[in-house]
Amino acid sequence: MQPPDFRFHTEKTHSNLYTEAVSEATRKAAPEIEISNRTLVPDEWVVGLIFALAFTVRFIHLSEIAESDPFYTLGSVDGALYDQWARDMLARKHLGDQVIFLGPLYPMFIAGVYGILGEGLGALKAVQAVLGSLTCVLVWGVTRSAFGRGAAAVAGFGMAFYGMHIFYGGTVMILNLQAPLVLAAVWTAFRAIEAPTAPRWAACGALLGLSILARQTTLLLAP
Repeated sequence: MQPPDFRFHTEKTHSNLYTEAVSEATRKAAPEIEISNRTLVPDEWVVGLIFALAFTVRFIHLSEIAESDPFYTLGSVDGALYDQWARDMLARKHLGDQVIFLGPLYPMFIAGVYGILGEGLGALKAVQAVLGSLTCVLVWGVTRSAFGRGAAAVAGFGMAFYGMHIFYGGTVMILNLQAPLVLAAVWTAFRAIEAPTAPRWAACGALLGLSILARQTTLLLAP
C-alpha cells in the first residue's frame, strides 16, 4: 500500500491561500479606487473653465483690435458682401433677387444679430466671440466621445488658445458659424450612436442641413 500523496493537497492549499489573499487585497483597494474616481474633476467644471478661458482670450483680442485696427468696423472682400447682404435682408425682409453664390445662412445670421443688437460689425464680432468659445467646448465634446477625457482636455484647452481661431473671430467670415455647426452635428451623431433615438438623429440631420446652408462643401459629410 502506497503512502498518500500530500503534494497535490499542499499545492491546492497554497493556491487557495493565494486566491484568498488577492481577493482580500482587491476588496481593500476597491474603496480607494472608488474614492479616487470621485475626486476627478467633473466634466462640468472642465467645460466651464474651457469656455471662460476661451471667451476671456477672445474678448481681449477684440478689445485690442477695436483700438488699433482702423478697419475693425468695416468688412473686407467676402465680409463686405455678407454685411451688405444682411443689411439688404433687413431692409427688404427677404433674401433678395440675385443669384446666390455664397451660403445664405451666414448673412441670415448677421441680419438676425443686426435686428436684435443693431447694425454694426462690433456687435457681430462680440457674438462671434461667444460662438468661438462654444466651439472650443464642442471640440472638447467631440474629442471626449471619440478619445476620452485626457485627450478632450488637451483638445479643448488647445482650441481655446489657438491663435488662428482667435484671429478669425475678429473677422466677418463664414468659419465663425460653420465650425460650431459642423462640430455640433458630429457631437450629436456620437450621442445618437451611443443611444439611438429619433429626436437625436433628427437633431443631427438638422444641424448637418444648417451646416450645408452655411457652406456647401459640408455636403461631403452627408451619408
